Amino acid sequence: MITYPATSDISVVSLQLLLLTRGYSPGPIDGIRGMRTVAAERVASIKSGWPVGFREVWGWLRDQPRVSVQVPRVVTPLSPAEIREALTVGHFDAFDVYPSQSRLRMVCAQMQVEHRQIIEGIFDFNLGHVPTGRGYLGPWFSMTAEEQSRNHKLQAHKWCASADAAEGALLYWSHLKNTCPDALASFARDDPSHAAEQLKTGGYRTAHHPDYAMLLTQAWRAM
Repeated sequence: MITYPATSDISVVSLQLLLLTRGYSPGPIDGIRGMRTVAAERVASIKSGWPVGFREVWGWLRDQPRVSVQVPRVVTPLSPAEIREALTVGHFDAFDVYPSQSRLRMVCAQMQVEHRQIIEGIFDFNLGHVPTGRGYLGPWFSMTAEEQSRNHKLQAHKWCASADAAEGALLYWSHLKNTCPDALASFARDDPSHAAEQLKTGGYRTAHHPDYAMLLTQAWRAM
């Protein structure tokens, strides 16, 4: 379901994150296509068998194993429409079916809470603040307590990193599927208070925020 763009059409930050999370060295994740980024892209191009800039290079890189590496914490802003689209496609990739409107509405409300009220911003395309968890072997970024919400100190300081919104959405749905299946099932009930409680019961880290249910209800009603 994922459509791969030509590497010349994607953001440089996405390209750098993709290269880094697949074991290449693109240099600083700064959005500048410098010499190290170009060199890493050329190496990936040679290994893939496709010329630099072709969409097949991006697709080949996406299919390579994600490596366990710490990546810089980079702001990767997404519009509500981009988040919704990524979550729709990611749900299909995770479950072979598109999400119901009720489930999609609830999860979009959760994204509003996560990225506007709990921890402001989206970093490294981590949708929903998915923590690394036990046994996680992919790329990650760190965030100290001082860099988190001033009103709520989270215990998990390592978070999953992705190369783009589609990858981040798939990680989010997989996290719910594997660790919070009851919360996932509750998303179709049009009951944000119940969904918040199920997320908390399932161990979803940020759901332990004291105002989580209230914030989720407010965001859900505004959808």
